[in-house]
Amino acid sequence: MESLSITEFSPSAPSPISSSSSPDEETDRDIVAKDIEQDVEPQGKVLLHIFNNRHLRLKDNTALYQAMAQNPDKFYAVYIFDGFDSKPVAPVRWQFLIDCLEDLKEQLNGFGLELYCFRGETIDVLATLVQAWKVKLLSINMDPDVNFTFFNEKIVKMCTINAVQLYNDMDSHRLLYLPPKYKSAIPMSKFRVLLAEAITAKQNNLESEAKIQDITPPLNPEQLSDLGNKPRLDSPLPSEIPKLNALFTEEEIAKLNFIFQGGERRTEDYLNEYREARLRDVSGDEDASPIAAKAMGISPHLRFGCITPRHLFNFLVKTIKDANYSRIKINKVLAGIMARDFALQVSQLQTIPERIISLNKICLPIPWDKNNNEIVEKLTDAQTGFPFFDAAITQLKTEGYVINEVSEALATFVTNSLLWVSWEEGQNFFSQHLICFDLAMSTHSWLEASGSTMVTGRQKSYQDPLLFVSKKLDPNGEYIKRYLPKFINFPIEFIHKPGNASLEAQQAANCVIDIDYPKPLFEYECRNGICCKRLRVFMEVVDSAAKATKLPHVIENCSGKFP
Repeated sequence: MESLSITEFSPSAPSPISSSSSPDEETDRDIVAKDIEQDVEPQGKVLLHIFNNRHLRLKDNTALYQAMAQNPDKFYAVYIFDGFDSKPVAPVRWQFLIDCLEDLKEQLNGFGLELYCFRGETIDVLATLVQAWKVKLLSINMDPDVNFTFFNEKIVKMCTINAVQLYNDMDSHRLLYLPPKYKSAIPMSKFRVLLAEAITAKQNNLESEAKIQDITPPLNPEQLSDLGNKPRLDSPLPSEIPKLNALFTEEEIAKLNFIFQGGERRTEDYLNEYREARLRDVSGDEDASPIAAKAMGISPHLRFGCITPRHLFNFLVKTIKDANYSRIKINKVLAGIMARDFALQVSQLQTIPERIISLNKICLPIPWDKNNNEIVEKLTDAQTGFPFFDAAITQLKTEGYVINEVSEALATFVTNSLLWVSWEEGQNFFSQHLICFDLAMSTHSWLEASGSTMVTGRQKSYQDPLLFVSKKLDPNGEYIKRYLPKFINFPIEFIHKPGNASLEAQQAANCVIDIDYPKPLFEYECRNGICCKRLRVFMEVVDSAAKATKLPHVIENCSGKFP
């Protein structure tokens, strides 16, 4: 389960729940459990629901709905601050989570209920609460990713030991439900067929091999209000939802631009705004600059489970039908959901360890440059000397977001087109700053953009990302000027390669290369040619090795052939 680390929440404050004491000592957990147990009546069915970072919503919450159908006598909603990928979390991502928790708290307060926030290891906190609150019903949305198998098994074992009835939904964060016979990852081509069949079946009330599940009915507000009117536990254990200024300095916060607001109700507002915009302009926005417009992405809301993919799918189908979109535009709108589902489907069956190269069968072992700390540092500081990509890094660090086209161009730039930096380095940076970072989706995207996987078919031809962005994404430099203001007066014809402008033109624009802005790390055309040759040689060896079924030895066969 993903949640936030206590060390990130309050480094100086010890966790009130701890399992580090010796067996002979009475731990904080034991003391708190005794204090809570004194106020808890043993009779009646007590329901405990755990919110996690994939399911921060009340609507379309199957596990909670099924548990509520058992007519509990008491209800406690809990969020646990635990490990958040064990990496630093940027302020914009923190704020989005805080927004989500505050929205949940306000909704629950409206029924007279409370959102209890705890700190500590999730299993330890759950074990404490189950015993102290005499919990008989536990609802939780487990993660089906293979990396969470051990955690899920712990939850099941704890419930068995304590005679707790477990209600769990492992499929609500995906759109497509695959039948059990698909026990290994399937090719993208097959996945597209299954998804297309499921969409057709869903729209025509037909049966299909793979299914898009129905939205769960809403919770009964009268039942929630009735539970809210019953005595609640007043415990010294719950903590308040943190404020951003308690986690970061004013200087750090001042550098940021909070363009997203989290929360289930804000997601609904966003969808209504999207629908109204589409109905006003049935032609869509294909001709508009994708990075010049205001960011209106749904991905952060989807990532934190403010809305389920099936709920979003139903909304999009109805909206694009009412707006009379063409079949091409419909496919374009749904493509993002399909790509996300495919990545989740792969990750559910394929372990993704911290260092993926030696253990992941779908990752090709491209020999990226080592000892490149200086290049990585300049990349993360937005000092590569290539304005578009420095602008993208700046947007990511200040807003926690970049659109897919920019993300793909940046990933190609970082890996196989210029810097020749491992995709893992790039993913690590994204994991800290991207609000909607998801391990499965990110791994899929970086593997594909870097040429490190054949999972979706033959890798597309070796790209020239700078040519792509200058012609399609930002031909007039609007994006660069927004995030790198020093280029506001720079000649448009040189803005993507500012070093080609004359010294007089640079001085007139108050942006002199190597003084006001760094010179490029590499001469672009030369370096791009070298990287393309490296990747081409590698892929040729891969093709040969694959035919001879010697894929694990590819790296040994081609390591000495790179220029």
